[in-house]
Amino acid sequence: MPGSLPAIPGGVPPHGVDEPFRRPVAIGLAAVTACSLTLAVALVVSGAQSPVESAGADAFSRSALGHHAFVDLLRASGVPVVISRFASAERARPRAVLMIAEPRLSATDATRQRRLEGMLSAAGSVLIVLPKWSGTGRGPHTGWIESVQPAPQLAAQVLRAAAVGARIHRPGGRGPEHCDGTAATLSWTDPQLLVPVSSPIRPLISCADGILLGEMPRAKGGRLLVLSDPDAIANHGLGQASNARLALEVVAHARQPGQAVVIDETLHGHERAPSLWAELFVFPQLAAVIQGGLALFAFTWAGLARFGAPLPVAPPMGSGKGVLIENTASLLRSGGHSAYTLGRYLEAAIADVGRAQHAPAFARSVDQRTWMENLGRRRGVARSLSALERRVDRLRQADSPSGAAIVSMAASIHRWKEEMLRGPQRDPRG
Repeated sequence: MPGSLPAIPGGVPPHGVDEPFRRPVAIGLAAVTACSLTLAVALVVSGAQSPVESAGADAFSRSALGHHAFVDLLRASGVPVVISRFASAERARPRAVLMIAEPRLSATDATRQRRLEGMLSAAGSVLIVLPKWSGTGRGPHTGWIESVQPAPQLAAQVLRAAAVGARIHRPGGRGPEHCDGTAATLSWTDPQLLVPVSSPIRPLISCADGILLGEMPRAKGGRLLVLSDPDAIANHGLGQASNARLALEVVAHARQPGQAVVIDETLHGHERAPSLWAELFVFPQLAAVIQGGLALFAFTWAGLARFGAPLPVAPPMGSGKGVLIENTASLLRSGGHSAYTLGRYLEAAIADVGRAQHAPAFARSVDQRTWMENLGRRRGVARSLSALERRVDRLRQADSPSGAAIVSMAASIHRWKEEMLRGPQRDPRG
């Protein structure tokens, strides 16, 4: 295009090297990736974890039967709490108290019963909270329950698995009550108490109709405490009367000063074995893994354009006659002087023909053109020199002749020269 600078052969391309991303896009991608990766690492360092959805009687549940508020109460009171989802007894032994709150055993599946028995034999100090209610269905919100009903059979299963010689007693009634061994005023619905049957139980907190918190002797040492009624630690009952005070007193009976409380959640179905690969795909570690994968993809993509060692940078200006001729032709074409070069090319062709055909020295150029015309007719050349000169003059006078017309005219001049030197070229096909 006239007026634009040509590309220099052997130099740097006008748009730079072949890059997978333009500079603004690459800077934006790098900034977004760095910010999101920093956020993901901050979440990992801060210990943020994905919530466990539950509506049962466990430490993750915020329903009426859950123990989430009880865990918050312990931590607010300065009691170290660990919610365990793997090897709870091993984690509690020997410097912590293992708390098994309302374990859910099955009459048809003995796996959890054997697991409970193994935890009781492996742990040192154990606090068992017997189950009392069974929730049915879910409300309109996730983590809610619609209704509850008494489930004395669940508590009886736990007593048998723990080898506690006692039975469940429900005297009925409700309202505030004072029990021995605690200064708290209790408020509950349908109290659930223990009555010893075949083994001695030392009452730590006893009420008029039975034992609320009792301690069982253990042949292998250690301590086993049983809290018969879970309403004191459940979300629905923790805020009633002095139940929160009672919950803290129960934990104080089970632990020594400075001991942590390990709350088992494997018997609620929340077991998760520790695995590096599994943890990498759980929030918030998952965010860092995704960012690392995107960064690897970007680096791989960027490397596809240049595999191996980088190519040496071409010199800014090539050398040799060919480069000089190409640059000169590009400058003439950009300046709009292509038609002028046709005239010079035609004059050079006439001079070559004159030297080759031993043309005499003419005083005037008109005489030279006449001699060339006569020579062309004798040799049978199809193109006349005068016709070529007229076509060149028309192209030189045109405002902006097309490149195709200039190339066609140059080819005609070349064929005229060849025919003047070697004779007309005959088509071999006849």
